[in-house]
Amino acid sequence: MHERALADLERRVRDSVAGDLRAALSGLESALAAIYVAAAEDTRHKLPEAAQATLRAHLVRTIEDLTRRDYRTTRAALMGGSRAALAGGGADLNVEVDRRLPGDIRDAIRNTTRDMRAHLAAALRLARHGPLDRHGDAQAVLATIRKAQTTADRAAVWVVHRAHNEGRSRAIGRMWRDGVEVRMLWHAERDACPACLSFAGALAEPGEAFRPVVQAADPSARPRGAVVGPPLHPNCRCGLDVWIGAAEADLAPTDLPHALRREAQRSILRGDAQGSRPARLRAADRLLDAAGLLVPKTVVRRARKAVEAGKFPT
Repeated sequence: MHERALADLERRVRDSVAGDLRAALSGLESALAAIYVAAAEDTRHKLPEAAQATLRAHLVRTIEDLTRRDYRTTRAALMGGSRAALAGGGADLNVEVDRRLPGDIRDAIRNTTRDMRAHLAAALRLARHGPLDRHGDAQAVLATIRKAQTTADRAAVWVVHRAHNEGRSRAIGRMWRDGVEVRMLWHAERDACPACLSFAGALAEPGEAFRPVVQAADPSARPRGAVVGPPLHPNCRCGLDVWIGAAEADLAPTDLPHALRREAQRSILRGDAQGSRPARLRAADRLLDAAGLLVPKTVVRRARKAVEAGKFPT
């Protein structure tokens, strides 16, 4: 499944599970602006009681409609997208794989609908019983609805990418059982977070857990337990590739795993990794203490200056 096809699948699943929430939020933002313009002229002013009643009725009616959504449709969209992504991951390697979803994806889907219900119920309580005389009060209601949308969006992204990588993992496992000397290769985004970049270029045999090849992430951000593959976190876009080549001990400097590790190190030392500036500086500082760096000495020198200065050059 090509990158564009995977992105299209992700978009379709997101639209299926969160499209109504996005539309509702857009409508409520417009209604809130219109009510304030008509009744208070400026969002800094308090809203008159009659306008509050109008706004409250509109909020309650809209959120009640959202709470009556059919979550079976939500679960079906997430499961259907996951199965399509899983099959696509296998098809990438011309292997037909078992399309049964792993337990963590099923758990994620179940938790998603539970959390969406909880956020919408909280928004409804605010709309019914909370104050609405200030603009920020109404924004608090919208922010709680937005939590439900964010939950759905993140779930759509995560289950699609997790399933796609699971499909590739199953395909690689099938090739391994058929006698092909093949391994899983962690392919991180260039600007991934330090935790993901720590796994860039890592190799694992089917059934084995991945181990970081460079430990640059903050200890609190490091994954706990066995890491079977990406995604490492909700917004992770790392992928699994197949590696048919030398084992870890026999890798040549020009082999792809080393190239991926070198680019990950370069990203961290240049400050291109995701995260706050303090987190990126700590990752660079931690990496500078590592043995066997693969990047040129000029990159190392610039990184040391950046760490000493407390900022990366722009």
